[in-house]
Amino acid sequence: MLNSTQINQSAEKAFQIEIIASLIKDSDFDLEMSETAAIFALIKRLAGEIGGTLFSCVNETVNEVPHE
Repeated sequence: MLNSTQINQSAEKAFQIEIIASLIKDSDFDLEMSETAAIFALIKRLAGEIGGTLFSCVNETVNEVPHE
């Protein structure tokens, strides 16, 4: 199970993704391809960190279940 620190960190990262996506969607930025790629890389990294935390939690939970 996720502890409160992991929950807060994951929520913060999800909020950052939401803000970035909202800024891009609601603005008239004329971004270059490299800028767009950098933004997508940042979103991908944040999402990967959230996924990694959740995956680790699932693995810990599975390891705690007795396998008979």
